[in-house]
Amino acid sequence: EDGRITKVPIDPVLPVNSFWDLGIADSTSIWLVQRAGMELRIIGYYENAGEGLQHYINWLHDFRDTHSITYGDHWAPHDIKVRELTTGKSRKEQARKMGIVFRVVPNLPIMDGIEAARRILPRCYFDADRCADGLRALSYYRCEYDEDKRIYKDRPLHDWSSHGADSWRYMAVAWIDKTYEGRTGPAILRQDWSVF
Repeated sequence: EDGRITKVPIDPVLPVNSFWDLGIADSTSIWLVQRAGMELRIIGYYENAGEGLQHYINWLHDFRDTHSITYGDHWAPHDIKVRELTTGKSRKEQARKMGIVFRVVPNLPIMDGIEAARRILPRCYFDADRCADGLRALSYYRCEYDEDKRIYKDRPLHDWSSHGADSWRYMAVAWIDKTYEGRTGPAILRQDWSVF
């Protein structure tokens, strides 16, 4: 309605930052974002399942080569630091060997992250074509419903839309937290705040 889902140009001068939700059995999803002043340009989204880390890094390289961009920061949730039993190495260490250095998104409660996502939305412009799957996930994302009590629970339903919504939440937390804007420390998120 307000023109924020449109054709968003990719500026080859501005760095592109990636925000990930990692999965192996579940999907891995990635949002690509450029910052232009106070505006956040959401220029790409990718999601897939059953692929290793190298697959997603290859996708980043293909996107870079196709659109003549440079990458800024790559962000992942805190579980990227967990060591895997088979290798003894974390996915963060494995990614570094593949040429991707991840920053870790602050680990906030899910509902605080959802609030951060609401707060950042007015600054965002989405490319309708390159972000179509991610936008579908965001529009479908919802709280769990308790059939017995006939009320919505205070936690999101884990389904196909969760991965795109989670990587979106990580992007928002990185910005709202101010870690990404040059200040460190946890954000104080008001429970009574609303975009509308």
